[in-house]
Amino acid sequence: MQVSAGGFHSLALRENGTIVAWGQNSDGKATSPSGNDYVQVSAGWDHNLALRGNGTMTAWGNDFYGQGTTQPGSDYVQVSAGGYHSLALREDGTMTAWGNDVYGQATAPSGNDYVQVSAGWSHNLALKGIVPGTTDPTHVPEFPKIAVPFMLIVGLVGAIIFAMSKK
Repeated sequence: MQVSAGGFHSLALRENGTIVAWGQNSDGKATSPSGNDYVQVSAGWDHNLALRGNGTMTAWGNDFYGQGTTQPGSDYVQVSAGGYHSLALREDGTMTAWGNDVYGQATAPSGNDYVQVSAGWSHNLALKGIVPGTTDPTHVPEFPKIAVPFMLIVGLVGAIIFAMSKK
């Protein structure tokens, strides 16, 4: 199960592999695609992407810059919808990008060591996974175990301080 929030619409991936979409439905972005083999969803500003279990993708919604165009291929492992562009990560660790490229956001960088991608409004983030001394692009380095508890504690302290200041 997974959820993703877009500009004025939202997506939810159900346990049975179907997608539920709701919100503003201009360009059909809040229309649920057919099928029950989805494994990941990503809502962009005005379009959506969904990854199927067989490695193919489905795109729908606004397609003014081509961002809502389903890309060919069956080797995708992750998709991410941005403002008016889209990203997809392939099994071999390479990235595909398409849509509005006014700031270079739809120009995929070279390399085959990416393990995660995220499309923003007009920029992207990508996580590389090769650990120094290895050549395995699927190996994700372990982060220090203290990192997660520390972030949670900071978040909780901030929430408590915010709540107390509102009284």
